[in-house]
Amino acid sequence: MAEVRDALLHLYEAPRLHTHPLCKLLDAPAAGRGHLLRRELLDGTEALRLDAGRGAGSRAARAYRILELRYLEGQGAADVAEQLGLSRAHYHREHHRALEAVALVLWDRWRASERWREGGSAASHADQLRREAVRLRADDAATIDPAEVLRGVVELLRPLCAERGVRLSLRLPVAAPIARGDRVALRQALLTVLGHVVRAIDAGGLDASLRAEAGQVVLAVGGAGKAPAADRLGLDEARPFVAALRGTLALVETGREWAVELALRPRERATLLVVDNNPDFIRLIERYLADTDWEAVGTPDAEQAYRLACERRPGVVLLDVVIPGRDGWDLLMQLKSTAETRDLPVIVCSVLNDPEIARSLGAAGYLHKPVSRAQLLEALAPLRRR
Repeated sequence: MAEVRDALLHLYEAPRLHTHPLCKLLDAPAAGRGHLLRRELLDGTEALRLDAGRGAGSRAARAYRILELRYLEGQGAADVAEQLGLSRAHYHREHHRALEAVALVLWDRWRASERWREGGSAASHADQLRREAVRLRADDAATIDPAEVLRGVVELLRPLCAERGVRLSLRLPVAAPIARGDRVALRQALLTVLGHVVRAIDAGGLDASLRAEAGQVVLAVGGAGKAPAADRLGLDEARPFVAALRGTLALVETGREWAVELALRPRERATLLVVDNNPDFIRLIERYLADTDWEAVGTPDAEQAYRLACERRPGVVLLDVVIPGRDGWDLLMQLKSTAETRDLPVIVCSVLNDPEIARSLGAAGYLHKPVSRAQLLEALAPLRRR
């Protein structure tokens, strides 16, 4: 349990996680073990929240909240105890129970993997699939083009469709949404489901489609009439890969039509408000954030920056302090003294070297110019999760 606590304390320190003792328990390539360990720790913590949602009682909910505040948001133990109305002794008891619960979740998962390695061919097919799929969860920040993956899978199955007399049509939106997760996991999940569906209907027509709805990216394959039996559609075989995508898989029937629907998380881009009077620097930040979960919005003017902060509620403000007219220190103090904006994380980014002043005024971080892409993304990572 002490190792779980230590790993959670360094949740956002990739080099530390990469060499952490818990990595020895992971069946994954060495290069990706740090990312996978972070994902396993987050999933183990998330399990407490799910238990609370299933009516497991307030203890699971409180355990999740303690871990969320302490490790995901990085608050101190005293602050967490005060926020939850717990005495020091009560907090430490509940904190211990929460760590113990996460350790048990991880032990159960990793012990199953160990049994697979020891049992070889005796392991169940489901265990083997889970073992393969868990390798694909290492980079939760990766993005996928579902339209490209679906198009490729459909083309791959054309010969099988021709053999079985199945007409498979593909419908894609003009502006296809982008999703989060691993491309290989999505490809394997779609191949599994579509391959089973093609074999299950013998002949006839099938529609494969992609749409965005209700905060999800939904890929669907189905047809008219009565749906084939669920055990012929490959749902159980595909679920480990869908779990690696943190998505859902379901058979939906609406009277005259049916479809297997795979729902994914969309890529949600947070806004980084860049306040700097150098337009070249703003363009540099925009290039740095291309193909990431961040979208840069820049302004050289402190007054306009304040209005944008109130209206758009950016995820983070990247603030220069040497701005003609009204400087960044004034803007930082205004942001932190206004109810609507005081909770916005501000990273001061300047040629000056005044991190102590910045933090004393409420800044969440400090970057010294010139800034590299790696430095920027490292500073944004914990703030994105918050």
